[in-house]
Amino acid sequence: MKNFLRISKITFLFFKYDIDKYLIRSNLMGSKKYLFFLIPWNLFTFKKNINIAENIRLICEDLGPIFVKLGQMISTRKDLLSDDIATELAKLQDNVTPFDGEIARKLIEDELGKNINDIFESFDSSPMASASIAQVHPAKLKTGEDVIVKVVRPDIRSKIIQDISLMKKIANYLENLSDDFKRMHLIDIVNDYEMVIYDELNLIKEAANAKQIRKNFLNSTNIYIPTVYCSYLTNKVMIMERIYGIPINDKKSLEMENISFEDIAEKSVELFFIQVFEHNFFHADMHPGNIFASKESPEKPFYYAVDYAICGSLTESNQILLAQMISCLLERDFF
Repeated sequence: MKNFLRISKITFLFFKYDIDKYLIRSNLMGSKKYLFFLIPWNLFTFKKNINIAENIRLICEDLGPIFVKLGQMISTRKDLLSDDIATELAKLQDNVTPFDGEIARKLIEDELGKNINDIFESFDSSPMASASIAQVHPAKLKTGEDVIVKVVRPDIRSKIIQDISLMKKIANYLENLSDDFKRMHLIDIVNDYEMVIYDELNLIKEAANAKQIRKNFLNSTNIYIPTVYCSYLTNKVMIMERIYGIPINDKKSLEMENISFEDIAEKSVELFFIQVFEHNFFHADMHPGNIFASKESPEKPFYYAVDYAICGSLTESNQILLAQMISCLLERDFF
């Protein structure tokens, strides 16, 4: 019954946001696109203007956290998407409807086995950020430190299992429709997404990743990794030092703080090389919602990085291949 209701909602949104009309105008379905003319309303509204990029983003938002996360992931794949669709999907970052703060409070107490007033001097039930898998609440520990409390969404695992299953069926159906869909490797995208999203449910693993990267950059002046309070850590709740920075895509605020774009750009490249080629352990989800520039010393800015659910490493052969690709790019050797 749950699958039936979910499929019904997806079908409703498919027509609500005029995906059928878009497919008629495109070549993605080949000759099969003319089947949509059997739907009565397409005979009368075919000339309707459609902002397909915005509509795809709205569908992801309406379908909830799992589809939002998928949209975030594929927004970086400009080899598969047009620029306008990639740009719209990028707007999905940290823009998910939060769940009730009182539910979060109860979940924290159940997980940590303590009354919330015994842990915090203050706790804000209104989240400061809400993402696809978890949301974040500002708080202050009894010992005086400003922290954030990350709480995994309730019942998210069962929703992931259901939606991943549906995504695989949809991807398989679309790839069988036309060669254009097949070239998008939709099934591979869903399989990769499945591997990534389950890692994000385990905050103990995220904390371990954060501790490792913090250790790797302990003496760095280019990046700061917030402290994880392991005394208050479970699979579903994590408490981390709160940082105060400027989102890396907030150009106006960066300019107001007189932060050098050239300086932070150089440091970002250096940090990438150090993580990939020296440490071989890197933050693999460095979208603007997770990267901040410090405003403490504009003449020598540094980065804050948060959210370590997705980290990675490369085999030696892949490191060599990546180094060769970068070398060819710098030398403009494209053949």
